[in-house]
Amino acid sequence: MKASVKAIILAAISLLIPQLNFAQGSGEVVHTLFLVGDAGEPLVTKSPIGKVLRKQVSEAGSKATVLYLGDNIYPSGLSDPLSKSRLVGEEVLKTQVSWIQGLEAKGIFIPGNHDWAHWGRKGWDYIRAQQAWLDSLHDENITLLPRDGCPGPVEVSISKKAVLVIIDTQWFLHQHDKPGLESSCDGKTTAEVLALLADVFEKNYDKRIIVAAHHPLITYGDHGGIFSWKDHLFPLTDLNPNLYVPMPVIGSFYPVYRKYFGHIQDTVHPLYQEFASAIHDLLKSYPGSMYVAGHEHALQHIVKDSTHYIVSGSASKYSDVKQKGFAKFAEGVMGFGRLQVLASGEIHLQFFQVDETAPGGKEIYQSTIRNVEEIGSLADGGNAELAQKEYTVSASDQYKASETKEFFLGENYRAEWSQPITVPVFDIGKIHGGLKVLQKGGGQQTLSLRLEDSTGHEYVIRSVEKFPEKAIPEMFRKTFAQDLVQDQISAAHPYAAVAVPLMADAAKIYHTNPRLMFIPDDIRLGAYRKTFANTLVLFEERPAGDWSKSAHFGNSKKIVNTSKVLEKLSDDNDHRVDEKFVLRSRLFDMVIGDWDRHDDQWRWATFSDKKADTFRPIPRDRDQAFFVNEGALSKFWSRRWALPKFEGFDDEIRWPSGLSFNARYFDRSFLTGLSANDWSEVATELKTNLTDSAIEKSIRQLPPEAYSIHGPEIIRKVKARRDKIERYALSHYRFLAKEVDVVGSNKREQFEIEKQPDGDTKVQVFKITK
Repeated sequence: MKASVKAIILAAISLLIPQLNFAQGSGEVVHTLFLVGDAGEPLVTKSPIGKVLRKQVSEAGSKATVLYLGDNIYPSGLSDPLSKSRLVGEEVLKTQVSWIQGLEAKGIFIPGNHDWAHWGRKGWDYIRAQQAWLDSLHDENITLLPRDGCPGPVEVSISKKAVLVIIDTQWFLHQHDKPGLESSCDGKTTAEVLALLADVFEKNYDKRIIVAAHHPLITYGDHGGIFSWKDHLFPLTDLNPNLYVPMPVIGSFYPVYRKYFGHIQDTVHPLYQEFASAIHDLLKSYPGSMYVAGHEHALQHIVKDSTHYIVSGSASKYSDVKQKGFAKFAEGVMGFGRLQVLASGEIHLQFFQVDETAPGGKEIYQSTIRNVEEIGSLADGGNAELAQKEYTVSASDQYKASETKEFFLGENYRAEWSQPITVPVFDIGKIHGGLKVLQKGGGQQTLSLRLEDSTGHEYVIRSVEKFPEKAIPEMFRKTFAQDLVQDQISAAHPYAAVAVPLMADAAKIYHTNPRLMFIPDDIRLGAYRKTFANTLVLFEERPAGDWSKSAHFGNSKKIVNTSKVLEKLSDDNDHRVDEKFVLRSRLFDMVIGDWDRHDDQWRWATFSDKKADTFRPIPRDRDQAFFVNEGALSKFWSRRWALPKFEGFDDEIRWPSGLSFNARYFDRSFLTGLSANDWSEVATELKTNLTDSAIEKSIRQLPPEAYSIHGPEIIRKVKARRDKIERYALSHYRFLAKEVDVVGSNKREQFEIEKQPDGDTKVQVFKITK
């Protein structure tokens, strides 16, 4: 009798206040994630799924997020505006948006392989078109992530005990144009993206981490090599569900190929395995993590190594799956998934079937996923008070070599790397009034950490030691090739960066102000304590944001990357780059032998007036200044026909344009408007400003213990290169002038081309105002 009364009361409460939405026996729901995958079929416009989903989302209120898990538009994403399929694609997107528009919930569209033009050549254009269409709604609750075709990861906080991390897995698989080394994405290579993802886990070690993407890591359907008898007997139904043409024996070739070899969208494919296995290993290291995806047109809950894999890719169609292996549930039906994040840290998972047999939605599976075990705070014992003000340490002991090794690979700066030096101790609580950690950097060869002071200025610490393993193709890791690359780091001066700023001041170019410091085992570094404890680092300003209240970077109010500058120049011909400032900076690179000046090695100070912006370059990362090339083998591979950029820091520059190889795109983008006289004038000015005393004072900023080894020799070489800089400048000018790209903007311009009597060509570009 008492039980019946209790049931009646609970039922009444649930009818009166359904928005409280308590999950089964676990506590208050603090956030709800709706998992809607592969909803891009045109028939979805007539599906009952939208009505069911909207009702549940409305009940969840503002603490809800709908994750559209990719393949948001079949078959090939949002196509060109003039194509016949464009209107169909827009209608499909409008339908999906309508399921949540006007509600308090957020909607996040995640790219899938079909959104990338069916993983075709126009993929990058199509995914940006989908982003632009969603942005055109001007609805702050609806967006596409990650943005601009970047891979991510994008971190979204959903509760105190849970964080959502979004990645674009098609980026890993895409074989055509996509954001890469010259892009503004934080992660530009697979290794960098995986390192950034690992950093997110490291920062949120004590939270539930839910990774959302399009491609599953484990699945028991077609993409996982699991096929039914129908696939073997009627293989053409994979192309069209109505093509029941029996093809015994021959029909098995396709499923067998998919199972053991796979096309690029199958889990067995090597490229798929490359990112999937790395993410799986990361998830395994953080028990209780979750990975949600679409791609397979079914609903699945898979548990392996304490990680929960959710597949919800049947919002507009379904296919066969099998409940086997690590699957707790697997069903080929149309529907969606729902994750209720509870205040206790538990997750309540539900799958809902929505089709003609269940138009109102029917729960077909539920499971409560226990709370993540508390990992506990980091062990005490760190030196938070930092009693020591200085510390003696060497950069590295791994570059010592025998005479034979030095003969083939060079003496280089091996002595500097092993020489103990005394440096200040880094105190995160005192320097610049106290700094807070923002995130781990994405560099491939150094450990780095981004920090911020109370005014919003950013700083970075970078390990002096280099770790090139991530930059080496996986097949060559742990081999002689990796050992060789590691050894050649000795050709770079470990402290070159601190010897550059005073010369840069004299040259009248921008620069950061790196300082050598030692990071102790400091508990205040939190999740990064273990990684950075007892490390020799360079600490410097990070050119980003607003530095208008500081003398750094010309009091610029906004600092942007190279991609943004190119975008602005393309948008409007009133914007311009200060080319003489660019040239002065690039000739300075030649003087100090800094060969690694690709696009991402620059940031740009922005100076605005009423009509336009002017941009001036800020060089960053001076680790390759004074790079030498010694040893018989090293000199062989730096010949003009091989790798001339590694010619090494000597009194003479053999080939200025070869030394500038990494800056080949940069120079052809930003040094097209100056004449030979301009180059000669800037070179002469640089030669005058780089006085002997300025050079000597700058190089003496090296640690005294290291200066005594090669310091005087570096001074001699800098002076010799400075004295010949006019000759080197004109040599590089003539090389670039052989073929010049003259680029206009999206505004109206008139180009006038005139052949000169001496054989030169004069090109003038005029802005058309009327």
